[in-house]
Parts: sequence; C-alpha cells; structure tokens
Amino acid sequence: MNESRAAQIGERTDWQMPLLPEWYDQTATLTTREREALAEQAGLPIRYRFLSPKRPSTQILSRLARPLQDVYNLWHTDPTDSVPYLRWMFERMVRTGKPFWAWSYEEWAETITYAYGKSKKTGEPLTIRIAAYLLCGLLIVGNQFSPSQMAVIIFGDALVVEEYERLAVIIFGKDGFGYWRSQRQDNRLRAALALARLVNRNPYLETLTIESLQAARPLLTKDYQDSLHKIVRVLMHLHILKGEAFATLFAHSKSAMWWEYTASDVDPEWIAWLQAYVLHLERFSDSYRKVQFYYLIIAGRWLKKYHPMIVAPSGWSESLAQDYVTWLCHPNPRNIDPSWWQKLTWAAASLSAKDLSAYQTAQFPLAYYRAVGLLWVTGARRADEIRRLKVGCISREWAPEMRDEDGNQIEPEEDLAYLRVPVNKYQGEFWSPIPSYAADAIEVWERLRPRLQQPRIDRKEQKLTDYLFMMRNRLMGKTFLNEAVIPLLCKVAGLVDEQGIPLRDAVGKITSHRARSTLATWLRSNGLSLTYIAKLLGHTDLKTLPWYLREDRHMFARMVRKHNPLDRMVTAILDTGALNAPVC
Repeated sequence: MNESRAAQIGERTDWQMPLLPEWYDQTATLTTREREALAEQAGLPIRYRFLSPKRPSTQILSRLARPLQDVYNLWHTDPTDSVPYLRWMFERMVRTGKPFWAWSYEEWAETITYAYGKSKKTGEPLTIRIAAYLLCGLLIVGNQFSPSQMAVIIFGDALVVEEYERLAVIIFGKDGFGYWRSQRQDNRLRAALALARLVNRNPYLETLTIESLQAARPLLTKDYQDSLHKIVRVLMHLHILKGEAFATLFAHSKSAMWWEYTASDVDPEWIAWLQAYVLHLERFSDSYRKVQFYYLIIAGRWLKKYHPMIVAPSGWSESLAQDYVTWLCHPNPRNIDPSWWQKLTWAAASLSAKDLSAYQTAQFPLAYYRAVGLLWVTGARRADEIRRLKVGCISREWAPEMRDEDGNQIEPEEDLAYLRVPVNKYQGEFWSPIPSYAADAIEVWERLRPRLQQPRIDRKEQKLTDYLFMMRNRLMGKTFLNEAVIPLLCKVAGLVDEQGIPLRDAVGKITSHRARSTLATWLRSNGLSLTYIAKLLGHTDLKTLPWYLREDRHMFARMVRKHNPLDRMVTAILDTGALNAPVC
C-alpha cells in the first residue's frame, strides 16, 4: 500500500460523529429534583411556554434537555419547534423512571412507536431515532425506518452522495458491472449502503468490514439482499475486502437452507434421518447432496400418504421398495392430477382484474399475467422459452376445410395460430401450434407492452433481441412462472391451503415443467402420434422423448387392434351372437 492511500484510509478511519456522548453528563439515574422537574414539565398544558428559562425546572433539566436539543438542531432550522419532541421524551422518562441514557433498545423502540401514535408527522420519531443512535449507540430499525434519510442527517448530504456515486459508477457505469440503472435500483442500493454505513458508524467505503456487513445483513429484507451483493462485489473490486468476502458473507447461509425442510407432507422423523444423511456426505458436492435429498423427500411424501407408520429407513422392506418403484414409474409421477389441471386451465382462461388485485405481490398488468398463464397451460413450453419469446412471435394462417373422397367434411375451415418458439437445447427456432385464444392473449399484451424497452443480447443466439415479456427494461425473471404466475393461478383455482400456500401433491410443488409432461400425456392418451408430440415439445429425435410417452402399452395395443383387419374378422367369427343371427 502506498503512503498516500494509507494516509487517506487513516484520515477516513478517524472521522467522528457530529455529536459524541462524552460531551454530556451521562449519569444513569434521576435525582429527586429531576423527577419532580420532569413531572412538572411533562404535565404543563400546551398553552404554557415549555422549557421557559424562568422556570426552575428548566434549569434542573438542562443536562437532559441540552443533548436532546443538540440532536434536534442537527437537521432543524428553528430550535423552538422542538417542543413536541422534548415533551414526549420527558413524558417517557417519567414513565420509565430513568433518564434516556439508561434506556434499553426496547424502551427506545417503544418511545418511537409512542411518538408515531401521538402525531402524524414523522419528524419527531426520526429525531428520537437519531438521539438513540448518537447518544446511546443504538440503531433502532423497523417502524418506518429510513436508513437513507438518517444517513444524510448524520453523515451529511454531500458525503453520502459522494460515496454512493463512487459505488454506483462501478455498478451501473458503462465501464463497470453493467447493471441496468433505474429509480428502484437506486433507492434499494442507497438504502442498503446507508444501513451498512450506519451499522459501521462511518460514512466511508474504505472503513466497511466483513463484520459490519454481517451485522447489517439480517436487518435487510429479501428485496434488498441483492443490493448488498452488489456492494460486496464493488468493495472486492476496490480491494477494500478480500476475495473470500463474498463466500464468507453469503455462501454458508445459502447452503444451510436447502435441507431445512419444514413442510408437513413429510414425517419429521424421516426429515431428521435425511438431514443426518446429507450432513454425513460432506465429501460430496452440494449439488449431489441436494439431488439425493430431494429424491428422498419424494419417498418421504409417498410414505406419509400411503404408509404413514413407516418413518425411518429401518421400516423399508423388499416388497415396500417394489411398491414404491411401481408408484414412481406407473403412471409418471410428474403429471399433475387431471382435476387440478382442469382447475388451473380454467383459472388461466378466466383470470380477472379482481383476481390480480387480491394477489398482493402482483407487479405487472393483467394482460401480462393472462398471456403467460395461457401459454403455460396450453403451449407445452419450457419456462425459458416463454420468457425469451420475441415481439411478433404470433403467426396466423387460414386453413381451408378438408373433405374426403365422397365430399364429406373432415375438418372445417378455421384460423390457425402458431407460436415462434426461440432456440432451445435441441434445435433452432420453430413454429408450434397454439390455441387461438392463447394467441389472442399474447397479441393483447404485445399491444399494451411499453414501447421504450431496450433490446438485450439473447444468451443463446448472441444477438440483440426485442423480448415480448419486457417491462421497465426488465426481462421476465427465471423464477417468475414458478414463484408468481403458478401461485396466482393456484389461488384463483382454490388449490391453496389455509395460509394461501399452493398445495403440493406426492411429487411436490406444481412447477412450470410439469405442465409439459401433463399436456403431452393428455395428447398421447387422446391419440396424437409421437411424431407430432415430439414436434410440439421441440424434440428432434423420438428417443429424446420421456419414457412414459415412448412406452404407452395401452396406446400400443389399441393402435394395433384398430389397424389390424384380421382382428375384426376373428372377432366376428368368435361372436356367437353374430353366428346365431338370422340370415337376411
């Protein structure tokens, strides 16, 4: 480290707060005279002058009033407007029987809540929060806490903005990480950085440590965790934090969550066995351990439903294992129950503005959700194919009627709709038929889609693409179908529990990919050939189709019987009723 940089870091480390507790008398008890003076001041009617210099009680309370007034003066221009704030502080000291210097975290939090209840204004509660921070070293979060506003008051607007822009230019700048900048992203990043600096009690980036970031992380909600990720990456880029900082802060908590299964569809004893098992597999990778864990979770659901008395591996027998394999393979367990599937299809087709308004996490227009929902239940498309659809992906063609040799109509004339499916893992772009009502929903959304959406480089085609499902310059998220659309349809269809959580079947959650297997199985059972099913799913080789489509023994037997003329002849020969029928 060169001398100039070392001097800069030293200077920033020596920064101090605008007010320090050691400037004041911090005696943690109240004298008898102070108790009497507090009671007098707190009980004065509003029409009386509060803290009048002529009153003896005002002089007695100077050691309590002066630090509180200094906090107020940090961000208020008229010091005489501090009356409500000081009165509430005096009232709370009367109630607690001790000076604010001796208040606990809970007592400060109660005082802030009390101030919010007494007035609709937020100035007094914020001043109390700043007093707790500067005078007692307590950061009181919750209850309309705004870290950005508080940081500006304590650290100064110029310094807060300067340090934030140092961070933002790396995250959003053309020569930086390349994240898209929006007001929402800015607000979240400012709040996360402000909270980290308040926890660290220093406004400069150079002073942030892994310890201060670890302390700040639990105070951030899920929506702000991504902003903390960006902050850590910038600090690593600036060599403020070392390379292992990201793993230290985030990796352990992520890997510790996947085996903490809390759903009631698996017996707790079975879960305990699984957790002990995966912890025993420490020498294997996390991905391998997760796969093993979730396979055994499926077995646990099956046990809970069909053999609830068996809750441990010791209860398994050869016959039980054979039953499980039979259930697992025949029929295919990924398919969604037909009654559930019909309800989900109905929900997608009838989705209304009322349904969307009742869904608290909805963040896009109704047309957006209807188009995605109908595509999911009718298109047999992968989640990635839906999110990567391009503008103008619908094509319509007029198909004339079809007649047989005798002039009888086989198929009526109709307007057929096709969806241009983006490049997938098996082939390039191709057209797939979809119902006209699904195409209508897509075209409605395309007309409403905001025009000023910047094209993005498609990760498979490596060229600029105008995505259909773009809004606020944001592409549909990878988990949007599973975490937003499907829970919404489940709620509309009534497939939720008492807490509003989507129901699970023996396999687990209803996921985006299970729609493909369900729809393909339905089409197969209704006579659609494997060739056409493969084209619909985007498979170029019949061998790549799932086994449950390739090996339908019932369909095989029916097709052989239907196309074998000898079958009908032999049936007629053996039909005793036909043999005994009178000859015309």
